[in-house]
Amino acid sequence: ATGGKTYGVQIGAFGSQSVADAEFAKVAGSFGVAGRKSVQPVQKGGTTFYRTTVTGFGSKAEAEAMCAKLKASGKACFVKAG
Repeated sequence: ATGGKTYGVQIGAFGSQSVADAEFAKVAGSFGVAGRKSVQPVQKGGTTFYRTTVTGFGSKAEAEAMCAKLKASGKACFVKAG
């Protein structure tokens, strides 16, 4: 890893913590995700969304490979540093 930087793959922003947890579990189960779950509540227009990210990828390439697998199965995602 470069300078200890890690990357994550955001898999969505969901309407509740329980949906966020369920979506993470689906992705982890289907794709053998070894990363950790990060769920951040975000306020937008008076509504709370739960931004859900698979974290702990050691390189951008690893995160991009995971996102490519998700996209190939019809899921939306994007890579972010953090």
